[in-house]
Amino acid sequence: MALPKPFSIKSFISRGSIPALLFFVLICAGACRAAESAKASALSHYITGLIYNRRGEQKNSIREFKKALKADPQNVYIRMKLAVCYMGEEDYPGAVVELQSAAKLRPEMAEPHALLSLVYYLLEEPDKAIQEYESALRAAAETKPDDARISVSLGRLYLYRGKLEQAGQVFRRIVNLSPSSWEAHFYLGDIRYRLGDKKGAEAELVKTIALNGDCHQALNYLGYMYLSEGRHFREAEAMIKKAVSLAPDNGAYVDSLGWLYFKKGMIKEAGRELRKAAALLNDPVILDHLGDFYLKTGDKDKAAQEWRESLRLDPEQEEVRAKLEKLSGQAEKNGEPVKNGK
Repeated sequence: MALPKPFSIKSFISRGSIPALLFFVLICAGACRAAESAKASALSHYITGLIYNRRGEQKNSIREFKKALKADPQNVYIRMKLAVCYMGEEDYPGAVVELQSAAKLRPEMAEPHALLSLVYYLLEEPDKAIQEYESALRAAAETKPDDARISVSLGRLYLYRGKLEQAGQVFRRIVNLSPSSWEAHFYLGDIRYRLGDKKGAEAELVKTIALNGDCHQALNYLGYMYLSEGRHFREAEAMIKKAVSLAPDNGAYVDSLGWLYFKKGMIKEAGRELRKAAALLNDPVILDHLGDFYLKTGDKDKAAQEWRESLRLDPEQEEVRAKLEKLSGQAEKNGEPVKNGK
Protein backbone atom coordinates (compact mmCIF):
# COMPACT_ATOMS: atom_id res chain seq x y z
CA MET A 1 0.00 0.00 0.00
CA ALA A 2 1.47 3.33 -1.07
CA LEU A 3 1.88 5.98 1.57
CA PRO A 4 0.10 9.27 0.92
CA LYS A 5 2.40 12.04 -0.28
CA PRO A 6 2.98 15.02 2.01
CA PHE A 7 0.58 17.88 1.41
CA SER A 8 2.05 20.62 -0.81
CA ILE A 9 0.32 23.92 -1.50
CA LYS A 10 2.61 24.43 -4.53
CA SER A 11 1.49 21.17 -6.21
CA PHE A 12 -2.05 21.94 -5.15
CA ILE A 13 -1.98 25.18 -7.16
CA SER A 14 -0.10 23.69 -10.11
CA ARG A 15 -2.91 21.21 -10.65
CA GLY A 16 -5.27 24.11 -11.11
CA SER A 17 -7.29 23.41 -8.02
CA ILE A 18 -8.20 27.05 -7.41
CA PRO A 19 -11.63 26.30 -5.94
CA ALA A 20 -10.00 23.83 -3.58
CA LEU A 21 -7.37 26.42 -2.67
CA LEU A 22 -10.06 28.95 -1.88
CA PHE A 23 -11.70 26.36 0.32
CA PHE A 24 -8.35 25.82 2.07
CA VAL A 25 -8.01 29.57 2.66
CA LEU A 26 -11.50 29.72 4.07
CA ILE A 27 -10.66 26.84 6.42
CA CYS A 28 -7.55 28.71 7.68
CA ALA A 29 -9.52 31.91 8.11
CA GLY A 30 -12.16 30.02 10.03
CA ALA A 31 -9.49 28.53 12.31
CA CYS A 32 -8.09 32.01 12.99
CA ARG A 33 -11.55 33.34 13.81
CA ALA A 34 -12.10 30.33 16.08
CA ALA A 35 -8.82 31.11 17.86
CA GLU A 36 -9.83 34.75 18.27
CA SER A 37 -13.23 33.64 19.51
CA ALA A 38 -11.54 31.34 22.05
CA LYS A 39 -9.42 34.21 23.30
CA ALA A 40 -12.49 36.43 23.52
CA SER A 41 -14.31 33.71 25.46
CA ALA A 42 -11.33 33.35 27.79
CA LEU A 43 -11.24 37.10 28.40
CA SER A 44 -14.97 37.17 29.10
CA HIS A 45 -14.74 34.39 31.69
CA TYR A 46 -11.58 35.90 33.16
CA ILE A 47 -13.25 39.30 33.71
CA THR A 48 -16.30 37.60 35.20
CA GLY A 49 -14.00 35.64 37.48
CA LEU A 50 -12.32 38.86 38.61
CA ILE A 51 -15.71 40.37 39.44
CA TYR A 52 -16.68 37.34 41.54
CA ASN A 53 -13.26 37.43 43.15
CA ARG A 54 -13.72 41.07 44.12
CA ARG A 55 -17.06 40.19 45.70
CA GLY A 56 -15.43 37.41 47.70
CA GLU A 57 -17.34 34.68 45.83
CA GLN A 58 -14.37 32.34 45.48
CA LYS A 59 -16.20 29.27 44.20
CA ASN A 60 -17.89 31.23 41.40
CA SER A 61 -14.58 32.88 40.64
CA ILE A 62 -12.84 29.49 40.37
CA ARG A 63 -15.57 28.23 38.03
CA GLU A 64 -15.10 31.20 35.69
CA PHE A 65 -11.29 30.99 35.74
CA LYS A 66 -11.52 27.30 34.85
CA LYS A 67 -13.70 28.16 31.86
CA ALA A 68 -11.23 30.87 30.85
CA LEU A 69 -8.37 28.40 31.13
CA LYS A 70 -10.22 25.84 29.00
CA ALA A 71 -10.53 28.45 26.26
CA ASP A 72 -6.92 29.62 26.62
CA PRO A 73 -4.84 26.87 28.31
CA GLN A 74 -1.50 28.58 27.56
CA ASN A 75 -2.40 31.70 29.53
CA VAL A 76 -0.07 31.91 32.53
CA TYR A 77 -1.94 34.77 34.18
CA ILE A 78 -5.22 32.84 34.28
CA ARG A 79 -3.40 29.91 35.89
CA MET A 80 -1.84 32.16 38.53
CA LYS A 81 -5.17 33.81 39.31
CA LEU A 82 -6.81 30.41 39.60
CA ALA A 83 -4.00 29.29 41.90
CA VAL A 84 -4.54 32.30 44.16
CA CYS A 85 -8.24 31.42 44.39
CA TYR A 86 -7.33 27.85 45.31
CA MET A 87 -5.09 29.24 48.02
CA GLY A 88 -8.02 31.29 49.33
CA GLU A 89 -10.03 28.08 49.58
CA GLU A 90 -7.02 26.32 51.19
CA ASP A 91 -6.84 23.96 48.22
CA TYR A 92 -3.06 24.06 48.21
CA PRO A 93 -2.52 20.95 46.05
CA GLY A 94 -4.72 22.53 43.36
CA ALA A 95 -2.68 25.72 43.58
CA VAL A 96 0.57 23.75 43.21
CA VAL A 97 -0.69 22.09 40.01
CA GLU A 98 -1.59 25.41 38.37
CA LEU A 99 1.59 27.18 39.46
CA GLN A 100 3.85 24.36 38.32
CA SER A 101 2.12 24.48 34.92
CA ALA A 102 2.59 28.25 34.80
CA ALA A 103 6.28 27.90 35.64
CA LYS A 104 6.74 25.38 32.81
CA LEU A 105 4.94 27.62 30.32
CA ARG A 106 6.97 30.71 31.26
CA PRO A 107 10.19 29.59 33.00
CA GLU A 108 11.61 33.13 32.83
CA MET A 109 8.82 34.51 35.04
CA ALA A 110 9.47 35.01 38.75
CA GLU A 111 5.83 35.20 39.88
CA PRO A 112 4.84 31.49 39.61
CA HIS A 113 7.91 30.49 41.64
CA ALA A 114 7.22 33.18 44.25
CA LEU A 115 3.65 31.97 44.70
CA LEU A 116 4.82 28.35 44.82
CA SER A 117 7.23 29.33 47.57
CA LEU A 118 4.32 30.73 49.58
CA VAL A 119 2.16 27.64 48.98
CA TYR A 120 4.94 25.28 50.09
CA TYR A 121 5.44 27.44 53.18
CA LEU A 122 1.74 27.05 53.98
CA LEU A 123 2.06 23.31 53.38
CA GLU A 124 4.96 23.30 55.88
CA GLU A 125 7.46 22.10 53.29
CA PRO A 126 10.32 24.55 53.99
CA ASP A 127 12.90 22.96 51.69
CA LYS A 128 10.61 23.25 48.66
CA ALA A 129 9.59 26.76 49.74
CA ILE A 130 13.22 27.91 49.85
CA GLN A 131 13.98 26.22 46.53
CA GLU A 132 11.10 28.00 44.79
CA TYR A 133 12.01 31.30 46.42
CA GLU A 134 15.52 30.89 45.05
CA SER A 135 14.09 30.19 41.58
CA ALA A 136 11.91 33.30 41.84
CA LEU A 137 14.82 35.52 42.81
CA ARG A 138 17.06 34.02 40.13
CA ALA A 139 14.42 34.68 37.46
CA ALA A 140 13.86 38.21 38.75
CA ALA A 141 17.60 38.92 38.79
CA GLU A 142 17.93 37.75 35.19
CA THR A 143 14.97 39.90 34.13
CA LYS A 144 16.26 42.96 36.01
CA PRO A 145 20.04 42.53 36.32
CA ASP A 146 20.49 46.19 37.31
CA ASP A 147 18.14 45.96 40.29
CA ALA A 148 20.56 45.56 43.20
CA ARG A 149 17.77 44.84 45.72
CA ILE A 150 16.76 41.66 43.91
CA SER A 151 20.36 40.52 43.54
CA VAL A 152 21.10 41.19 47.21
CA SER A 153 18.11 39.08 48.21
CA LEU A 154 19.30 36.27 45.95
CA GLY A 155 22.82 36.48 47.37
CA ARG A 156 21.54 36.39 50.93
CA LEU A 157 19.44 33.33 50.15
CA TYR A 158 22.51 31.60 48.68
CA LEU A 159 24.34 32.41 51.92
CA TYR A 160 21.48 31.02 54.00
CA ARG A 161 21.64 27.79 51.98
CA GLY A 162 25.42 27.59 52.33
CA LYS A 163 26.04 28.19 48.61
CA LEU A 164 29.04 30.45 49.17
CA GLU A 165 30.43 30.36 45.62
CA GLN A 166 27.09 31.32 44.05
CA ALA A 167 26.59 34.03 46.68
CA GLY A 168 30.05 35.40 45.94
CA GLN A 169 29.29 35.57 42.22
CA VAL A 170 26.10 37.53 42.89
CA PHE A 171 27.74 40.07 45.21
CA ARG A 172 30.75 40.53 42.94
CA ARG A 173 28.35 41.31 40.11
CA ILE A 174 26.62 43.89 42.31
CA VAL A 175 29.97 45.52 43.16
CA ASN A 176 30.84 45.67 39.45
CA LEU A 177 27.53 47.40 38.74
CA SER A 178 27.59 49.57 41.86
CA PRO A 179 31.03 49.88 43.54
CA SER A 180 29.51 51.96 46.35
CA SER A 181 27.16 49.16 47.49
CA TRP A 182 28.28 48.78 51.11
CA GLU A 183 25.87 45.87 51.56
CA ALA A 184 27.52 43.86 48.78
CA HIS A 185 30.98 44.55 50.25
CA PHE A 186 29.76 43.42 53.68
CA TYR A 187 28.46 40.10 52.39
CA LEU A 188 31.62 39.58 50.35
CA GLY A 189 33.57 40.06 53.58
CA ASP A 190 31.42 37.46 55.32
CA ILE A 191 31.89 35.01 52.42
CA ARG A 192 35.66 35.49 52.34
CA TYR A 193 35.87 34.92 56.10
CA ARG A 194 33.85 31.72 55.88
CA LEU A 195 36.12 30.51 53.08
CA GLY A 196 39.19 31.13 55.24
CA ASP A 197 40.38 34.29 53.45
CA LYS A 198 40.71 36.52 56.52
CA LYS A 199 42.83 39.14 54.74
CA GLY A 200 40.24 39.45 51.98
CA ALA A 201 37.44 39.56 54.56
CA GLU A 202 39.17 42.39 56.42
CA ALA A 203 39.57 44.40 53.21
CA GLU A 204 35.87 44.05 52.36
CA LEU A 205 34.74 44.97 55.88
CA VAL A 206 37.04 48.01 55.99
CA LYS A 207 35.54 49.07 52.64
CA THR A 208 32.03 48.55 54.03
CA ILE A 209 32.68 50.82 57.01
CA ALA A 210 34.29 53.43 54.76
CA LEU A 211 31.11 53.49 52.66
CA ASN A 212 28.74 53.34 55.64
CA GLY A 213 30.19 54.25 59.02
CA ASP A 214 26.95 53.25 60.75
CA CYS A 215 26.88 49.69 59.42
CA HIS A 216 26.72 48.02 62.84
CA GLN A 217 26.99 44.54 61.27
CA ALA A 218 30.40 45.36 59.79
CA LEU A 219 31.53 47.24 62.91
CA ASN A 220 30.86 44.27 65.15
CA TYR A 221 32.17 41.73 62.62
CA LEU A 222 35.51 43.45 62.11
CA GLY A 223 35.83 44.49 65.76
CA TYR A 224 35.28 40.96 66.99
CA MET A 225 37.68 39.62 64.34
CA TYR A 226 40.41 41.97 65.58
CA LEU A 227 39.61 41.06 69.20
CA SER A 228 39.81 37.32 68.49
CA GLU A 229 43.12 37.73 66.68
CA GLY A 230 44.57 39.97 69.40
CA ARG A 231 45.37 42.95 67.16
CA HIS A 232 44.16 46.51 66.59
CA PHE A 233 42.71 46.43 70.10
CA ARG A 234 41.80 50.13 70.24
CA GLU A 235 40.06 50.02 66.87
CA ALA A 236 38.22 46.86 67.92
CA GLU A 237 36.99 48.51 71.12
CA ALA A 238 35.75 51.59 69.27
CA MET A 239 33.96 49.50 66.62
CA ILE A 240 32.26 47.16 69.09
CA LYS A 241 31.08 49.98 71.36
CA LYS A 242 29.68 51.86 68.37
CA ALA A 243 27.88 48.72 67.14
CA VAL A 244 26.28 48.28 70.57
CA SER A 245 25.24 51.95 70.66
CA LEU A 246 23.55 51.52 67.27
CA ALA A 247 21.83 48.22 68.17
CA PRO A 248 21.80 47.87 71.99
CA ASP A 249 19.49 44.83 72.02
CA ASN A 250 21.59 42.74 69.66
CA GLY A 251 22.85 39.81 71.73
CA ALA A 252 25.84 39.14 69.47
CA TYR A 253 27.07 42.74 69.82
CA VAL A 254 26.57 42.75 73.59
CA ASP A 255 28.54 39.50 73.75
CA SER A 256 31.39 41.14 71.81
CA LEU A 257 31.41 43.97 74.36
CA GLY A 258 31.44 41.50 77.27
CA TRP A 259 34.29 39.55 75.68
CA LEU A 260 36.16 42.82 75.15
CA TYR A 261 35.86 43.59 78.87
CA PHE A 262 36.94 40.04 79.71
CA LYS A 263 40.07 40.44 77.57
CA LYS A 264 40.81 43.76 79.31
CA GLY A 265 40.54 42.15 82.74
CA MET A 266 37.35 44.09 83.59
CA ILE A 267 35.71 40.97 85.00
CA LYS A 268 32.73 42.59 86.73
CA GLU A 269 31.77 44.50 83.59
CA ALA A 270 32.36 41.38 81.49
CA GLY A 271 29.95 39.34 83.61
CA ARG A 272 27.26 42.02 83.38
CA GLU A 273 27.43 42.20 79.57
CA LEU A 274 27.79 38.44 79.00
CA ARG A 275 24.77 37.66 81.17
CA LYS A 276 22.80 40.32 79.32
CA ALA A 277 23.89 38.83 75.97
CA ALA A 278 22.78 35.34 77.06
CA ALA A 279 19.37 36.75 78.02
CA LEU A 280 19.05 38.38 74.58
CA LEU A 281 20.28 35.48 72.47
CA ASN A 282 20.56 31.73 73.08
CA ASP A 283 23.84 31.17 71.27
CA PRO A 284 26.63 28.59 71.84
CA VAL A 285 29.44 31.15 71.54
CA ILE A 286 27.85 33.43 74.14
CA LEU A 287 27.42 30.49 76.52
CA ASP A 288 31.04 29.48 75.96
CA HIS A 289 32.16 33.00 76.89
CA LEU A 290 29.89 32.96 79.93
CA GLY A 291 31.47 29.67 81.00
CA ASP A 292 34.92 31.26 80.75
CA PHE A 293 33.70 34.13 82.91
CA TYR A 294 32.36 31.80 85.61
CA LEU A 295 35.58 29.79 85.61
CA LYS A 296 37.53 33.03 86.02
CA THR A 297 35.44 33.94 89.06
CA GLY A 298 35.93 30.47 90.54
CA ASP A 299 32.39 29.18 90.01
CA LYS A 300 33.26 25.86 88.35
CA ASP A 301 29.74 24.45 88.60
CA LYS A 302 28.23 27.32 86.62
CA ALA A 303 31.11 27.20 84.14
CA ALA A 304 30.40 23.53 83.48
CA GLN A 305 26.69 24.23 83.18
CA GLU A 306 27.20 26.92 80.54
CA TRP A 307 29.65 24.79 78.54
CA ARG A 308 27.30 21.82 78.57
CA GLU A 309 24.48 23.99 77.27
CA SER A 310 26.80 25.42 74.64
CA LEU A 311 27.65 21.90 73.46
CA ARG A 312 23.99 20.95 73.40
CA LEU A 313 23.38 23.80 70.94
CA ASP A 314 26.48 22.99 68.88
CA PRO A 315 28.07 19.58 69.57
CA GLU A 316 30.89 20.23 67.06
CA GLN A 317 32.77 22.65 69.38
CA GLU A 318 35.89 20.66 70.18
CA GLU A 319 37.52 23.48 72.17
CA VAL A 320 34.51 23.78 74.46
CA ARG A 321 34.42 20.01 74.91
CA ALA A 322 38.12 20.00 75.80
CA LYS A 323 37.59 22.73 78.43
CA LEU A 324 34.71 20.81 79.99
CA GLU A 325 36.69 17.57 80.06
CA LYS A 326 39.67 19.35 81.59
CA LEU A 327 37.49 20.88 84.28
CA SER A 328 35.86 17.52 85.06
CA GLY A 329 39.25 15.83 85.20
CA GLN A 330 40.63 18.42 87.62
CA ALA A 331 37.56 18.11 89.82
CA GLU A 332 37.81 14.32 89.97
CA LYS A 333 41.53 14.57 90.75
CA ASN A 334 40.77 16.88 93.66
CA GLY A 335 37.83 14.76 94.78
CA GLU A 336 35.40 17.55 93.94
CA PRO A 337 32.98 16.30 91.24
CA VAL A 338 31.50 19.08 89.19
CA LYS A 339 27.71 19.29 89.21
CA ASN A 340 26.07 18.77 85.86
CA GLY A 341 23.92 21.83 86.29
CA LYS A 342 20.74 20.03 85.19
